[in-house]
Amino acid sequence: MMDTYNFTFEQEGMAKWDTMLELFATSSLSGEPAAEIFRIDPRFEVSAINSGLCYDLATLDSIDIDSDLWLSTTEEMMTRGKSVYGVCATFASSRLLYFNKRLFEEAGLDPNLPYDLQASGEWTWEKFEEISAKLTRDTNNDGITDVYALAFDHSKFFSMAVLSNNGSFVAKNEDDKFYNNLSSPETMEALEWAADYGKKHYELFPKGWGSQQEMFITVQAAMVIADDWQTATIKNMEDDYGVVLFHKGPNADKYTVYTSDSAWVIPNTYSKQ
Repeated sequence: MMDTYNFTFEQEGMAKWDTMLELFATSSLSGEPAAEIFRIDPRFEVSAINSGLCYDLATLDSIDIDSDLWLSTTEEMMTRGKSVYGVCATFASSRLLYFNKRLFEEAGLDPNLPYDLQASGEWTWEKFEEISAKLTRDTNNDGITDVYALAFDHSKFFSMAVLSNNGSFVAKNEDDKFYNNLSSPETMEALEWAADYGKKHYELFPKGWGSQQEMFITVQAAMVIADDWQTATIKNMEDDYGVVLFHKGPNADKYTVYTSDSAWVIPNTYSKQ
């Protein structure tokens, strides 16, 4: 780094995800920022912009805002008019659907079926429900479900359903103002579908926060929605597994990838030099 760009840098864990904004604000207001670059969690990005403490990166010749290096969704969130107050590299975390190939086979399904449906463009809400019905099984005929189709996470399932149908919870108008988009037809259809899916008892509810992956690994459920970083845990399961995108809704012609990552911001207490 020094030989090529004439500088070095070091990344340090200076605060938790939910206290980084406070550190950014207090140290910047004091005139002595705790760091040259702060990584702000997505849940606090708007607050960071509204604080008025973020440097407008669009004014810096050293940063190519239009580069493919930056994640477009984060850049859009951090943009106000012609000003860009934060960026994120394109290796953001992605939310995906993991499936147990052995449980697919035991349910009479091709273990590569989700891959084939995705490749053909037929990986839809309807197909997902059909597969869920076959995966949910009472294996010993005692009247109690032994294997569920999905280890359920309300937040992830409902948000993915909305995005997969070209809906959104919040949208931005022509004046760069955010507004509530819950009443849009695409969003309402997705929420109704997700709620209806939950009434069919294909899903296994977690016993505690984050236990969905454990239920998937211990083959209590054949599928789970998880962020790609959770592969570090899932990869240790004994069974072979596959990974596909979330199935698409009737108002979408393409698959949707949910991404979420922190924005990198520079305190505006620094000069352009």
